[in-house]
Amino acid sequence: MSQSTSEQILLHLRGPDRPGVTSRITSIISEENAKLIDLGQSVLNGYLILSAIIALPKNSDALKKILFNAAELGMSLEVRALQSSPEQMNNFQ
Repeated sequence: MSQSTSEQILLHLRGPDRPGVTSRITSIISEENAKLIDLGQSVLNGYLILSAIIALPKNSDALKKILFNAAELGMSLEVRALQSSPEQMNNFQ
């Protein structure tokens, strides 16, 4: 996936941990032909914090689907667009 055909975003998902949260999010990423660049998560006393960097193809519905799935799961979602140089993008390919 080249830089000209995708946009990178940083997601922070927070809320009660339950089975299948990470699987649901990564399934959406895969179904929408997005690229999972990096993912980190931690659980503290039943509370999940998941962060991911994703390269989204133009006209992707992945972000909308992630937003509504997060709401269904009772989780909050924070999204930030990332700006990256071509050199940084090459490190992820």
